[in-house]
Order: sequence, then structure tokens, then C-alpha cells
Amino acid sequence: MDIARELIEQIAATVPDAGERRIATVIRPPGRGQEKVSPFTVIILDNGSAGVSYNIFSDESERAAYSEMDTEAFIGSGAFDVAAEFASSTTAQHRRIVGFAAVNALSQYYLRFRQTSLDFSTDILDVVAPAPGEHVVMVGLFKSLPSKILGLGAKLTVIERDRTWSAQNERFQIVTTPDSVRSADVVMITSSCLLNGTMEEYLHSTVNARAVAVVGPGASVLPDPFFRRNVMAVGGNLIIDAVALADRQRAGLKWGDAARKYFIHKRIWQS
Repeated sequence: MDIARELIEQIAATVPDAGERRIATVIRPPGRGQEKVSPFTVIILDNGSAGVSYNIFSDESERAAYSEMDTEAFIGSGAFDVAAEFASSTTAQHRRIVGFAAVNALSQYYLRFRQTSLDFSTDILDVVAPAPGEHVVMVGLFKSLPSKILGLGAKLTVIERDRTWSAQNERFQIVTTPDSVRSADVVMITSSCLLNGTMEEYLHSTVNARAVAVVGPGASVLPDPFFRRNVMAVGGNLIIDAVALADRQRAGLKWGDAARKYFIHKRIWQS
């Protein structure tokens, strides 16, 4: 079973009253998705839980469908039914984006009750701890990390579809194919891979890695399916204040203290 379907099944098995929750609000970025103010969609459930999804499109037709989407049509819909659309390969991308935000929101509802399992103080590099000489592969460019990784004496390869970055550095390699993952000691994967359909492929290729982490706002989900796939930690954002998050999303502002970054460590979650 692929990881998207496992995430849905994990919610059904874990989250109380998941089938009873309804969608109260769907918020796109200002500019109806055309402006690069915020790359996320936010939804809020009838119980106040909020979830986010990265907006990722393979072509302009998908972007246009998202921009033309009637967000009001989702209001009152069952959150679990909408979440299940994320796991369907035949669902249009704009609906998968809203579905993934629903996956996040339903997961947040449960994670709030398990905050003692969330690590709010650890940095990603403390989690994976690259050592001198180790090969680190970053799936998706985390812009603040390359200089830190190289400063630790590790070798870095970044898998990034945006080729404009390749001309902006000479200290690490940027590639577009997943081949380098198999030789990596440390792998960090952006949660947006859940939406472009590549997460399963990357995780399958990490069999030789010492440390694997999945990171990003979209990773604010139940971590169990990742822990069954060689992942040692999952880093997401716990929504602390859904009202403030919604207001800032509408205004095109950063989320600030409306959310807190965290990690869930496999050894703690499963203990």
C-alpha cells in the first residue's frame, strides 16, 4: 500500500470522530493563487483544528484549475471524505491539495493531545547529525541548510527541479534524478513530495541511509507510515492559533507564532 493511502487509514484508525468532522473554512493565498505571496492552502475544521498543504502544480492548467476552484463548495463537507481525495490518483490536483490540507487538519486534532511526544527544541541538523565525510542528500532545497552542512565537513547533493539554483553555487551538486539517494548516509526529504507523488520512490531508495527525516509544514501528519519506511524523525508545524493563522494567511503574512515547528522522533512516538 502506498503512503498516501496509509495516511488516510492511519487517521481512520487513530483520530477520534474523524468521520464526523466538517470543513468550516478553505483559504487560498491572496491573489487567488496567482501571486507568490504564500505557497500554501489552509483549511479549518468545525472543531477549530487547522491544516495546511503546499500548493504544487505540474503545469499551468493545474494552477488555473486551482485559481478557479470554488472554495465555498467545500464548506460543510466531511473532512475525512475530502482527505481521502488526496490518496486518489484520479483526483484533480487542486482537490488533492485541499484533501492534503484536510489530512493535516485531522492529524493536528490528534497531535494536540500528544504534545508530550513532540520535540519543539531540536534542529533538523541535530536530528540527522551529519558527520565529516558523510554524503547528505537533500530532496528539495532547504535554503538555510547547505552552508551549515558543508561547514560540518559533509558532502552535499540537492535534488531540486528548479534548475535556476544550479548556476548559483559551486560548493554542492544539484541534480534532478533520485539516483544519489541510494548512496546517501543522510537523507532529508521535503514533505511536498507527498503531493507530487515521489515520496514513496525516495523513501524506498533510502535503504542504505543511516538517518532519514521528512520535513516541512506538510509533514504535520500522523508519522506512523513514515516510521514503517526507515524514517527516524518527522518535522512539521503544530497550529497553535487557527484564527491567527487564518488572518495571516488571508493577509499574505508569515504564520509567526500561530504555529510552532516540531519533530516527532520514532523512538519516542513508538515507546
